[in-house]
Amino acid sequence: MATVKKMDETKYPARPWRLEWRDAEAKRHFEFFEFEREARSRRDELGHRTKNLGERFIPNKITLAQFMGAKHSGTAWEISLEGSGWFARKGAKPSTRRAWESNLCLHVLPHFGGWRIQGISRPDVEDFARKMRGKGLSARTARGLVGLLHLILADAMERGIVLNNPAAHVKVPRVAEDHRPDEAPKRNSTILETEAQIQAFTKKACDMLAPPKPWGAFFTLAVYSGLREGEILALQWGDINFDGKHPILSVRRSWDRDGGYILPKSKAAVREVPLLPEARRALVEWRVAAPSKGPKDRVFPIGPGGYKRALRGLLAALREETK
Repeated sequence: MATVKKMDETKYPARPWRLEWRDAEAKRHFEFFEFEREARSRRDELGHRTKNLGERFIPNKITLAQFMGAKHSGTAWEISLEGSGWFARKGAKPSTRRAWESNLCLHVLPHFGGWRIQGISRPDVEDFARKMRGKGLSARTARGLVGLLHLILADAMERGIVLNNPAAHVKVPRVAEDHRPDEAPKRNSTILETEAQIQAFTKKACDMLAPPKPWGAFFTLAVYSGLREGEILALQWGDINFDGKHPILSVRRSWDRDGGYILPKSKAAVREVPLLPEARRALVEWRVAAPSKGPKDRVFPIGPGGYKRALRGLLAALREETK
């Protein structure tokens, strides 16, 4: 049985409407909502699932770690990415899988790993979010962790382990640091806001990092095309049409440090991009010195992140010039 009750708004100003219900083990669950209609809708959903659809809530002692195929080695959490487990079912890109694995092992599993999935409630998830902010994690990172937990519990819900997703609509709390002014750009980053700044950056890159180094062309293409790092690294010479009145380059794939060629970020990421004169000039010069020039050869046969040392030196030189 589920009941909806309005709580004291001085104690629950954001979500005063409380939904209370019990599972098959008679354990009480509480969910809070901003509006009465949301609480009643959720109550009706629970009743629909358990009565009209004939679903039976079967007690299950599986823990979050067991559901994820994770084990604790004694010093850290480890997850198997192979087989037919949760990661395989989600079908995420290699880079996304690595980010999920890192966040799970560093944050989610240390907190919830030993918990029964059916024992996780919305207040537990809210408490988790508060603790993550208390550890100094940014609001964006904490939202990502709650979002990851939401994905896992949604999968558990689809598989009949839980009737609801306690991570749904959980808001990450704000802390004092969120109200501070934005910090200055990091030392190894720069913001190009004007045409003069763009020209100074690309000219210095082409002069300082000219062929046989690839970085002058790499940075110039990045600035004048707006391509993502993985898209640039996956470019093949056959993707570039240097000729005609309007030269273009075709974005067909991306690059991952482990998976090699992968699908682009989205369908919209498959596109044709104008090849501006500055980028065309830099690529033509780089092609002369490039180690391979076949249509299927990569324009920049380097790994992700390989540009960072070159960028640090470039920015340092630019700062010296502006002193």
